[in-house]
Amino acid sequence: GGALAADGRGNEELLVRWWQLAAWLPVRPVGAPDADPAAWPEGAPAASRTALAERMRLLPYLDTQGELAVSGGTPVARPVWWHSPGDRLSRECEDAFAVGDAFLVAPVLEPGCVERRLRLPHGWWYDVATGVAHRGPGRLVVPVVRDRLPVFVRAGAVVPVSDGGGGVVLEVWRPRAGRTGSGALYVPGSGRSGASADVVRLVSRLSGGEVMVTREDGEAVEWPVRVRGEAW
Repeated sequence: GGALAADGRGNEELLVRWWQLAAWLPVRPVGAPDADPAAWPEGAPAASRTALAERMRLLPYLDTQGELAVSGGTPVARPVWWHSPGDRLSRECEDAFAVGDAFLVAPVLEPGCVERRLRLPHGWWYDVATGVAHRGPGRLVVPVVRDRLPVFVRAGAVVPVSDGGGGVVLEVWRPRAGRTGSGALYVPGSGRSGASADVVRLVSRLSGGEVMVTREDGEAVEWPVRVRGEAW
């Protein structure tokens, strides 16, 4: 609520940042600003729509994380230390959060912010906007732009996204050689029994220099695969 004025309205920049944050959360935050774009300050709708469009693109991933939360109790939004429980400095991080196993989101919480400092958990993480990989654990400083939040994705992550036409594409972030990555996709009615049986577990790996995605049992996947991230 710090981004809002007393009347529930914020300035244009913080209103955009609020909606960029809300796009990554499982539910809309209590006390969110007026959802009607006509009520927003001039210039805010376009940047906010960009964030909401990305949320719509990621709905297959978010729906899957919601199903995993229901069946296994693991929260969708998690503290940074969830990935590195032994990293004391990650436990002190209170201004970033993980979304499922794949993403790390660093909200912009102050007006006029030009750079964002954060601590990456253990492993390799791609900057979603640039595709550049960074190694954790460690501190990182990234520039802040208006139209997006700093978001990072784990190397090897298999992220189901919407293809814009009602189908799903498996967006895989290039794993390191000799390492595997993972992901999941909720497909209602695909299991034999129980909600958890409807979650298809996925594995990514490099094979002959090519990125491969299979089911956990090694069977081929029936969804298109799109590779992202710089080559190692």
